[in-house]
Amino acid sequence: MRPINKDTTLFALLDDMANQSPRAREFNAIFTSSDINASYVPLNIRDDDILFTINGLKKSQISGVNIGAVYRRDALPILDSISDEAKECGFVNSIKIENGELYGYITVGEAIASLISGKVAIFGSGSLVKSILFHIDDISNITLVESNIENTADILQKYPDLDVKFYNLINSFNADGYDYIVDTTDGEEIALQFGDTKPELIFLDSSSSLSKFAGESSIPAKIREIQNSIDIREWL
Repeated sequence: MRPINKDTTLFALLDDMANQSPRAREFNAIFTSSDINASYVPLNIRDDDILFTINGLKKSQISGVNIGAVYRRDALPILDSISDEAKECGFVNSIKIENGELYGYITVGEAIASLISGKVAIFGSGSLVKSILFHIDDISNITLVESNIENTADILQKYPDLDVKFYNLINSFNADGYDYIVDTTDGEEIALQFGDTKPELIFLDSSSSLSKFAGESSIPAKIREIQNSIDIREWL
């Protein structure tokens, strides 16, 4: 990390375990290689301090922050404005601070959507799925895979023509013919049956059950890399 001076633009990660995240190292490497006078720091924030901390950003020297997954909904009520995507999905994972106002937006869905093409199966039906679909123009090759039919109601209300398949661990999902399998679940066990060719497996971290099929994967790092580039586009 380069030395900080009065002209350095500051960015941060607000999370309960920010020091364990690779984001600071990744951002500072970008700033150094691009000769940008900016610095990114991890800030460990407890759950009872997160709202106070976010509100305090208005009068701070920090120009942008990432929000850890555990706080991505908590930030919404105190932001001055949010993106249309954030309104639809009900969370933010990034904030831009400008002229004392907080603008919240999402990077993760756009990052994942940019990695997928062809025939895609997405496991889960939560807010992350909504974020991914927000950035997909043609959903005809998308299959939503869920274990609970009730969980799909909100998404099907907006995307009534979306292909939906239901599964359980007794009857594994047949991944044959799919180009990508995306896991948006919160650690749900996923059983897959592969055909002659194996699809690309997309997941956010090693806790995903897809990791047992993928082994060592660079996908989470690729997702962060794209998210980082979106943030730099918004912040600078």
